[in-house]
Amino acid sequence: MTERGRVFRQGIEDRTDVLAFPAYAVLDDGECERLAELARVFGRAVVGAGLLSFG
Repeated sequence: MTERGRVFRQGIEDRTDVLAFPAYAVLDDGECERLAELARVFGRAVVGAGLLSFG
């Protein structure tokens, strides 16, 4: 990836974090842990189906 591409991608990642923050800010630690537990099942299914790969 070019430097320009890396900067562009990081900008998208940063903006996503800013936009997602309010949704998580209303959850306490236990609720965040539960959400992560539930999301893990979906994430594993997506990776298992070959829809997303890492590396």
